[in-house]
Amino acid sequence: LVKVLGCEARGERLRVQFACGSRALAEFRQAEQTLALVAANLGVAAANVAPVVTRLTSEWSAARTELETLRSQVVGFEAEALIASAEGANGARVIRRVYPERDVVEVRQLASLVVAQPGLVALLGTAGSRAQLVFARSADVSHDMTVIVRAAVRMLNAQGGGQPALAESLPVRADEARVEAAIAKAAKLLTAQR
Repeated sequence: LVKVLGCEARGERLRVQFACGSRALAEFRQAEQTLALVAANLGVAAANVAPVVTRLTSEWSAARTELETLRSQVVGFEAEALIASAEGANGARVIRRVYPERDVVEVRQLASLVVAQPGLVALLGTAGSRAQLVFARSADVSHDMTVIVRAAVRMLNAQGGGQPALAESLPVRADEARVEAAIAKAAKLLTAQR
């Protein structure tokens, strides 16, 4: 008994991985047990696993696309609410917010939506196991976010950088109070910066 486990091309040669005898039998038994477990979890016969998995994968993909669309809409509404709450500081309206354990990709998207409007600075941060600062400004605002984020990250014992319009820190572990303190320091620098 021989069971081919896989093969890969190596130049002009083909490398084949296989199991023989009792090892091949053990591989077949393991595959059969896995198939039986999947079938039981899906509530179908083993022979019907493939079409059910194909259907579920298609449904999951459609649901994921719909979820991403809904998330984008929610972030858009959230950006509008943040813009409405902006406070004036040295020629710009400033938004300050800390999000516990939030994905930095969403925070970055939120900052981009906010600063698409004129006259705004977004000082946003995430707190928790991967705390990060995301500082952004509108195109018509002259503040250098790189300078501000480099000063603020000292409060988190982190590093940061980026471009004058968008700067970030590297992720570190920091609680909400420390991230808020870093953002407060950034807000003071904005007031002092010309």
